[in-house]
Amino acid sequence: AASDVYKRQVCEKTFFTDIFQLRGGANLVIDLKEGGSESQQYYDLKKALVAGNGTAGKTKELFSSAVKIRLRSDVLVGSCLSGGLDSSAIVATAANFLTKDEKGNFRAVHAISTDGNRDESKYARLVASRSLIELSTLKPSYDDFRNSLDEVVRAQEEPFGSTSIVLQFLVMKKAKEIGVKVLLDGQGGDETWLGYGRYFAAYLTIKSMPKFIENINWISSNTELSRLKLLLYTIYFKSTFFRKIGFFIKYRGAFKRSIIKFDLLNELVASYSSITDLQVDEIRNFQLPRLLRYEDKNSMWHSIETRLPFLDYRLVEHALGEPINKKISEGWSKLSIRKIMDDVLDKRVAWRKSKFGFEAPEDHWVDRHRDDMINHINDSKLLSKYLKNKITDSTKIDKKLFWRLYSVAKWELTFHVK
Repeated sequence: AASDVYKRQVCEKTFFTDIFQLRGGANLVIDLKEGGSESQQYYDLKKALVAGNGTAGKTKELFSSAVKIRLRSDVLVGSCLSGGLDSSAIVATAANFLTKDEKGNFRAVHAISTDGNRDESKYARLVASRSLIELSTLKPSYDDFRNSLDEVVRAQEEPFGSTSIVLQFLVMKKAKEIGVKVLLDGQGGDETWLGYGRYFAAYLTIKSMPKFIENINWISSNTELSRLKLLLYTIYFKSTFFRKIGFFIKYRGAFKRSIIKFDLLNELVASYSSITDLQVDEIRNFQLPRLLRYEDKNSMWHSIETRLPFLDYRLVEHALGEPINKKISEGWSKLSIRKIMDDVLDKRVAWRKSKFGFEAPEDHWVDRHRDDMINHINDSKLLSKYLKNKITDSTKIDKKLFWRLYSVAKWELTFHVK
């Protein structure tokens, strides 16, 4: 009960006093006579789950329907297209419902990475070419990043954890420039069909020891995760002891002030014993709420509506109810989606072994922006309560932490936080 209250607070709190957000699947009832209000949960994912029948036909039917109904519009529709499986599946499926003329008006937007090792543009071009749709690209530079920062901070309204939010903002800006008013996006595909590497940790430990070794070899063959990394993943995510050490080292200040409680960490570790419980937790409480908030604020700043086929409630219920071996098997993640896309997508896309997150060239941008970041952090009255000394050499600070400190300082300045 205590952890349920904590989760509710995490999902409802914002960075502003007395301003709260509604949880997913909840509505707000206001008593106009008495002036009171009450939040009511009208949808509970866990209660809605029904065991799936494991048929690829059902998956294809629901996914096609989820894409088709999100194409309904009186304005220009397009899609984000990274070149990864999720966005590629959406674009290819959408193209099947479009006439030749409609395909000419459907625009896919792709951000080309300035980091050659993370460049997915060849996959995006494969999908666009096969689907006969228009591909619009952008290649955000450091100047684009720097010049858009103030707008992004105002759009987001709260500090954000990485520069990828700025990259997403620039994608939405590009969509607006080419006249797209509705964007389909692949958000939710990883959470519902087990696309993240950490899900392999939960999967591996439900296998007997002989299968454990066999599956580590399979996963290593079909992903970019080495056997050693998979083993460390499994030990870390499944061990309360090691996660406590890792969390304490990273967030020891938060633990000391009781901001993060060990009983919640115990529950997070325990959730890896049930992949479905883990998925429900990430969808309802931790992973998706913040990702959806970032996307909604970025898109609406540019007057764009984003629609997310993978989060169609019918498809989510089906995906979480599917047997695990329909989602991960013989080292392949998102197996059901790969199978239904096998004859729709180029096989180089449908069966890609590499997986990139939606990542900005953070190292390059942060390195170029370092002096400005140090000045903002050192001038912050809010952060001065937590930092013992002024920052002089930021290279000794973890880059993710460095960015987060800067994000707080920018937010403080923009919204005149006292």
